[in-house]
Amino acid sequence: MDLIVAAGHYGADAKWAVVPTSRLCSDFFTLSSGFAGMIAQKFTSYGVGLAILGDVSGYESKPFQDWVRETNKGRHVWFVRDMDELAGLLRR
Repeated sequence: MDLIVAAGHYGADAKWAVVPTSRLCSDFFTLSSGFAGMIAQKFTSYGVGLAILGDVSGYESKPFQDWVRETNKGRHVWFVRDMDELAGLLRR
């Protein structure tokens, strides 16, 4: 919540927050924990996009990889390898 508040308030009015994969706990990458869904829903509810920055190919569970594929089709949560990929998505 601190990140959402900091991104969207205090004059920042940021539309997106970028979080490196290294800053996320392992529960985030295990969909059955519900943690990733809860985080994604919070960002979406508060109108701040969430970009997860880094390589997630090492998290090989089919449900997680399916979720990555599906969220990347949307407009609220993206998984990007690097800042260049994020910049390309933001230009769309």
